[in-house]
Amino acid sequence: MLLKDKVVIVTGGSRGIGRAIAVACAREGADVAINYWGDNDASYGRRSAVEEVLAEIAALGRRGLAVEGNVAARETGAELVRRTVEAFGRVDVLASNAGICPFHAFLDMPAEVLETTVAVNLNGAFFVTQAA
Repeated sequence: MLLKDKVVIVTGGSRGIGRAIAVACAREGADVAINYWGDNDASYGRRSAVEEVLAEIAALGRRGLAVEGNVAARETGAELVRRTVEAFGRVDVLASNAGICPFHAFLDMPAEVLETTVAVNLNGAFFVTQAA
């Protein structure tokens, strides 16, 4: 077990690559805190994506925590780390996975799309890493 008794934070951890990272970390022995944000939490059947990934983590015998927040917001990183430390005592690993990829032609991309993409993909990674 590569992560036995480690504590891992995964941003964007409710679905896609982030979900796979969170479950793989639990499989390798880690307790896992995931970050997700509102509408990005797609439903799978009766359970939400967040409930599903937390159930998978628990089924592997590990503890899970879900913290909602937009990583582009400066305070989200600090809140995510604070709640993880509160629940698990520390943070050993950060998987800064949250990101967006709006498909748009570069030359006619609205400035708002660029600003939102930079806020999530660059600033979000910075804010969470700095808090950890």
